[in-house]
Amino acid sequence: MRARRLVTTNEDRTVAADRLVAAHEHARAFYRQQLQRAPAPRRYLQARGLGAFVRLDAGAPWYLGYAPPGWTSLVDHLAQLGFTPQELLAAGLTTTTRDRRIIDRFRDRIMFPIHSRDGQPVGFIGRAAPAAGRGVPKYLNTPDTPIFHKGHILYGLGEQRARIAAGAAPVIVEGPFDVIALHLAYPDGETGGHVGVAPCGSTLTATQATTIADLPGARRGVTIAYDNDRAGRTATLRAFDLLPHHLTLTAATLPDGHDPADFVTTPESLHTLRSAISDHARPLAEVVLDIELGRTLARHPDALQFIETRLDLLRHLAARIAHLPPPQVVHLADHIAARTGTPLETVTQAIIDALEKAS
Repeated sequence: MRARRLVTTNEDRTVAADRLVAAHEHARAFYRQQLQRAPAPRRYLQARGLGAFVRLDAGAPWYLGYAPPGWTSLVDHLAQLGFTPQELLAAGLTTTTRDRRIIDRFRDRIMFPIHSRDGQPVGFIGRAAPAAGRGVPKYLNTPDTPIFHKGHILYGLGEQRARIAAGAAPVIVEGPFDVIALHLAYPDGETGGHVGVAPCGSTLTATQATTIADLPGARRGVTIAYDNDRAGRTATLRAFDLLPHHLTLTAATLPDGHDPADFVTTPESLHTLRSAISDHARPLAEVVLDIELGRTLARHPDALQFIETRLDLLRHLAARIAHLPPPQVVHLADHIAARTGTPLETVTQAIIDALEKAS
């Protein structure tokens, strides 16, 4: 039996944590059953290459489901099982209307349960159904609750405990489809595999970065596999700033406009995904320099043509890498010199100046 722990809700009442977990267990089962009765979401998941997890008897470890469009489908179901409105609100499974009626938080959404490190369901990611109207948020996540803190938990950790314990190297991705794509690209039991993890409805936090760095497989390296768009590039810079640089940090070389979830439909595409991560990943610091250079040139196309603006750019790039281990700095100085057409001696001096300024 789970230990009975009391937690405090916003209304300053106590709710047993095990009751909140139990509500999520029943919600997970309810959403699984609803998926069996929803042809359009099933077809969508099959088209995305996730057909293996649609059948009711083959859902582990992801337990994909579907929240029906009714206002109180889950509320009514859980009420019949003895859960109170207070418990459902505290669990983050419901919300209230202006007239204080309790309604389902997730409606007409494909559901991804989020599990704690020990495998207990504690939240959900809801992806808008294929036929959702314009203006409907693409993703809706469980709010912070007494058992779920989105800045602490990572999707993929609780679901892939065995792989992580076996030393699979972590790959940080953007969302649940990407995590499952990595799961398919590196089958169970394969030596030297990788495992996808993703923040739950937020940017990567310092707590999550520490969690990733402490995973057994992080000693083999940590890879970033974000979309190659503005948001993905910003997230890449943030990950670089948060992750410890004594680790081997790399970035996957995915084609422009693609993310890991685009590569799960055929064995050939899964091989392409594996190759982008295992064989052709680039040093993360090198990618960060390219992002910073690209941003500067997008704002100031002639930045490399004038001495003052070139020096400003060099100072910025040098400050980005000066704190890294010396062997990395030597390689990155060559990279900056090649990308900017600047003599290596000038780049080296800019790095020395950055170190002196930081000391």
